[in-house]
Amino acid sequence: MMVRLPDKLEGLDLRETNAQAAAAWGSPASVLLTCGLPAQPPTSLPCLPVGTVEWIIDDSKPAFTTATTHGRKPVTQVVINSTQTGGQAFLADLETAIAASPTDQDVAACK
Repeated sequence: MMVRLPDKLEGLDLRETNAQAAAAWGSPASVLLTCGLPAQPPTSLPCLPVGTVEWIIDDSKPAFTTATTHGRKPVTQVVINSTQTGGQAFLADLETAIAASPTDQDVAACK
């Protein structure tokens, strides 16, 4: 999945990082992606389907929005700086790469 990440997200350039299973876009980094998180417990947070990928959206912190994949292995999380617009567009730009990871058949679809 990591090799399929786009070079740009809504005009933000992909940056080099020295962290494994992580990516960042923008200077300073405005969008951070981390792959390989543990399975997420059930939640009451809203679910947003974007293409074939379902995201759990947590916008409870004013500084950023966190989107975590639902029903995918490995679990991937994207943190978007709240000063950036286009949160759903960022997720749409990532859909092809994220969709390359297998679905978790043990996880029910979002409601």
